[in-house]
Amino acid sequence: MSRVLHASFSLCARALLSGVLLAGVCLGLEGYPEEAAGAGGLVRVNIISEMPGAKGMFLLNGQILEDYSPIIVRDFPSTGVVIDREGHILAFLGYRWVDVQAHEARIEITTGDGGKWQGKLIGVDQSNGAAVVRLLRGRLRETPVCRDCQVQDGAVIMAPEAGGAGRSGFREARVLSVGTGPGLPAGGNWMLRMNLPAPDISQPILTRDRRVLGFVADRDPLGMEMIVYPISPLLASAEKIIATGGDIRAGWLGLYLEDAPGGVLVEELDPESPALEAGVRPRDRLVRYNDLAIRDVRQFIQLVQDSAVGSRVKLGIVRGGKPVELAARVGVRKPQQFRRQVSLNLPKPAIGLDTVVMTPDLADAMRMPGQTGLLVVDVVKETPAERAGVLAGDVVVAMDGQPIFDAASFATYWQTHGLGERLVLSVLRKGAERTITVEVRPGTRRTP
Repeated sequence: MSRVLHASFSLCARALLSGVLLAGVCLGLEGYPEEAAGAGGLVRVNIISEMPGAKGMFLLNGQILEDYSPIIVRDFPSTGVVIDREGHILAFLGYRWVDVQAHEARIEITTGDGGKWQGKLIGVDQSNGAAVVRLLRGRLRETPVCRDCQVQDGAVIMAPEAGGAGRSGFREARVLSVGTGPGLPAGGNWMLRMNLPAPDISQPILTRDRRVLGFVADRDPLGMEMIVYPISPLLASAEKIIATGGDIRAGWLGLYLEDAPGGVLVEELDPESPALEAGVRPRDRLVRYNDLAIRDVRQFIQLVQDSAVGSRVKLGIVRGGKPVELAARVGVRKPQQFRRQVSLNLPKPAIGLDTVVMTPDLADAMRMPGQTGLLVVDVVKETPAERAGVLAGDVVVAMDGQPIFDAASFATYWQTHGLGERLVLSVLRKGAERTITVEVRPGTRRTP
């Protein structure tokens, strides 16, 4: 017996799902009858990979499913920029490209007016995480971008703000300071500090007239500063991917690192890595790459990625307090090196619900063919959901009138509401629809 469970594992999924459906950014479509209505702004690109889970016994909606073999579905949502009339879309994945390429994936594209499209992954620039997908059919209007824009101190930009279930957008933010330099992941990137908390990684930032400036590549843990990849080099990567029809490979040594005084510390090595073959060991401290002093992990990664695949590099190491020099041949990641063990460990939302997506197979198994929404598999005690009367077995179909289709957008929506606010859930219980009001109370909002 094989059914489907749907879970979102991306660390950034909740943040990325808020701020990508931008109805107000779309251009008019007069004279383009073959194009999607509402296209022309940013689009949502959702890359969905599937992998089999271990067989076992599951209790769903009071029914025991024996010898159940779930298909674990992983979502990698991102914001897309339509770059030409041929249906090519630039999506910034950052380092998530490693997980995206680990398994076969399907791609869903959503325009600002809610239109749904299917796409195909063309390739990824492994050095910066720029990916290109192409529509399987149809055309979309190009997204306005600002290739030559520079950001200066005091500039006003548009940064994503949290919203919910399709009502998200952007707000004005003032740049307090901006810097560039060799300490950043690649030349020409911006280190920005704003008067508002930095957006999450992979979010876009726009000019005041809604042209794309770039994408957030990294941010400090407190959200005070962020590194932004300007749109111009990302578009250059996209053009190379389209021209070659595949990935742009980057150098790889197979090291897991952390910052350390005077260099970077080796925590772990991939068992098939060039670094292991060269003699690098865990707890080695890397201090030089060829003739360059190593400052931090970010710089080291960029140096390796910029090195030609197959070239030999010198690694200066401190091991047990003594200097060691090794020579390594730069390699490239292979597909089997992407495959990681994934466990089904669903986060518990702060309102107290554990849910799974109602896929077609799951709906059929529960004798609810065609039903969409989220199936409640558990209600945590002493939480807002329990106090409001939500029960295991309920199917959540909408929140505040907004249809709910996946766990990430569901979590994003309630997380954007403050303490004391009320959320109205539309649920199905034993075939009958009812509304339940959930109040977010102090002491109940926990980190998922």
